[in-house]
Amino acid sequence: MEKPDIKIGKNYMLEERVRSLEREVTLLKVQLTKLQEVVNGLIDKKEEEEDKKAILKEVPIHDPDRMKLLLEWTEFLLSRSGEKIKDVLEYYRSIGWISRKVQEYVLKVSSTMKVVQVKDFPDPEDHIKSLDYIKRLSE
Repeated sequence: MEKPDIKIGKNYMLEERVRSLEREVTLLKVQLTKLQEVVNGLIDKKEEEEDKKAILKEVPIHDPDRMKLLLEWTEFLLSRSGEKIKDVLEYYRSIGWISRKVQEYVLKVSSTMKVVQVKDFPDPEDHIKSLDYIKRLSE
């Protein structure tokens, strides 16, 4: 009587274990995807609630005077922060001055403007002036 080949038996057991682990990894990926969707939904909901509380919620695209004011403010921000405008707008959104829509719109518009930069980052007086722009835009 021949002995069964031990190598074949070990390889078979390893292959089965690998297949089992692959199934577990696939299930974990599915669970992780579902968890990520839940987390993203919670983050989106939180951001939506924060945006509702923002001073400037919407871009005034149907009001030429307010759009002119928005462009002036964007130019002002660029002159005070240059490429750091993204950080400044993120800060304004985080403290409830502007919504995500406004942040994204100003960033988009700012990317088309060429402005002489007079400062590297806004100082407190510049933030006060920005808040004035934001309040006038929200009226």
